[in-house]
Amino acid sequence: TLTASKSTPGASGVALTFRVTFDRVLEATDTITLWIPSVTNAAAVPAVSGTLSVTSAWTASTNTLVLTRTATGCAPSPGVAGTVTIQGFVLPSYTISYTNLQPTYQINNYAAVALAGLSVANSCGLSTGSWITVSVSESVMEPCQPNIVSFTLRPSVPAPPSSRIVITGLTGTKTADISSPTGTTQTAFTPAPTVPTGFNASLTTWVKNTGTLTLIVTDSATISSSADFVISVELINPTSQTAVTPSISLVRSPLWAEIIPKTAPTMSVLGAKASFSSATVVESSTTTAAANTLTFTFSPSQTIAGGRTITIDGLTGSGTADSSTLAVGGTDSAKVGATGAWTKNTGTLVLTVADCCSISGSTVLTITVTNSA
Repeated sequence: TLTASKSTPGASGVALTFRVTFDRVLEATDTITLWIPSVTNAAAVPAVSGTLSVTSAWTASTNTLVLTRTATGCAPSPGVAGTVTIQGFVLPSYTISYTNLQPTYQINNYAAVALAGLSVANSCGLSTGSWITVSVSESVMEPCQPNIVSFTLRPSVPAPPSSRIVITGLTGTKTADISSPTGTTQTAFTPAPTVPTGFNASLTTWVKNTGTLTLIVTDSATISSSADFVISVELINPTSQTAVTPSISLVRSPLWAEIIPKTAPTMSVLGAKASFSSATVVESSTTTAAANTLTFTFSPSQTIAGGRTITIDGLTGSGTADSSTLAVGGTDSAKVGATGAWTKNTGTLVLTVADCCSISGSTVLTITVTNSA
């Protein structure tokens, strides 16, 4: 028979002890094989004790423990039970979703027998982890533009090998689905996500409809809980929408148990509604047919990158003819190449931010037009 017991949950998890009792005669070199599922961080060589002399071999990749009897002769004696106690297995404290832990055992080549009655579930008092740090930011709010969305995270427990960070709710973007690799080909993020050491950036997947981003820890890495780390990915902003708030979880493979449940940061992203926090215009003259210098002072809510355009319209009634190179002055004129495109009929001025520059904070630009006669 095979019985098992578990300790009271502690900071490191639940310690498991297995006890095998033999009421049949075992011969020298007989083997007893135990399969112990879900135990991913058992000791390299579990401690074995008891009234039978055995050697033990643990294979972590298959969760298999093989005991081989080493003493000569038969044991136990007929009618006398012999025991082997195995210790050193631990279920981590974040395996809360493992609701049915059912080891099996087999003597030599006889049929395997399942152990019933050992369940590790919520009633054990296991606790999930949490995010010590969870925040999100973005680089651009302009509609339809590439936007670097960055997540700063720190888990309260280490992220084990092959675990996944799953970010959902990033809906509304124009970024198409990005799939897992198939064979030697895959649809990859371009540019590749920025991830800390221990993540496999090339295996990052994206589902547009649900706005789900999945990042994978490599099979041989553990992500520390001792410091913040940053994950960044480029998404194409929506045409227009209210900003969304994502949820971020940490799950483990292969059973997708939640190590850290879905948690929402306090910030929202992908709103695609950049604006000017302030914008004023003053003129130097109201005299008929006189030269009039218009001074525009504005502050964008987000940085306006090189190559983007700023349009000022409604300046109708002037006597200044159309020009593709209307002179632009002011303290920030170099940021727009010191010229703009002017259309008299609609009173529209289009300014293009120079490739070498960007516009942020308070910006001052001037043009001079002729007042109407």
